[in-house]
Amino acid sequence: MKKWFLSVAVVLFVLSGSLVWAGPFGAPAPLVLPGKIALGIGYFYQAEKLKQAGETFAGNPNFWQKADFKSHQAYLQASYGLGNWEVFGRLGGQSLVINDVFVFTAGKKDFRDPIEPFGGIGFKGIVWRNSTFAVGPVFQANYYSKLSDSATGDIGGTAASLSYEVKEYWDINLGISAQARLAGMTFFAGPYFYWKNARVELTVTAAGAAPVQDAVRYQPVGFVGGFAGVRIPITKNLSLDAEGQYSNKLSGGASVTLLF
Repeated sequence: MKKWFLSVAVVLFVLSGSLVWAGPFGAPAPLVLPGKIALGIGYFYQAEKLKQAGETFAGNPNFWQKADFKSHQAYLQASYGLGNWEVFGRLGGQSLVINDVFVFTAGKKDFRDPIEPFGGIGFKGIVWRNSTFAVGPVFQANYYSKLSDSATGDIGGTAASLSYEVKEYWDINLGISAQARLAGMTFFAGPYFYWKNARVELTVTAAGAAPVQDAVRYQPVGFVGGFAGVRIPITKNLSLDAEGQYSNKLSGGASVTLLF
């Protein structure tokens, strides 16, 4: 039975990574005992569509009106138990890809920054439970370092250099997680509300002309999503979590946590 659930968790992780907002929420019940700590390592693939927040590049409403952000995130997480509650902090690195931002006649099309640091904080806990079920809030906030990329190419017969920087990049997420224990596993799911901000700065340098700069703020297309996953105990002090999320695109990942 446990092997079957483990197989489901692995499939969930692989599918969510291959398909493509926040890091994982998890079950509301804390893994950590009161006054104890836990350390975890995880991977999350995040995909989302953002839109211009009432601004345009150089007054052109048709240029990069919406953007597909995709990132691979690897992180370490430290958690502390507070009775029915758990607080945590994350520190890791992420890569970022934004599709079709370089408008050259030929050559490079996508923004790519291979890795930059990010950090996050959060909490979760139980407000109601019985022997099988539990419900409680989950909250997290993340801040991402500046990401950048540039390229040179041909635009309408003119040689030009485009340079992008993604700044003030952060998100806030609040959800309600419901869990059920079955055959030693913990299954969880729930809705969440989120907000995200990213300021994209563009510098264009064309041959024989002074550089031109502009900036646009991007925000989410929607603000409601859902998540579901499973927690599988491997040993008494070691567990595996796998989770998928959906807002305007599908994201997901997995983590392993060691209790002390």
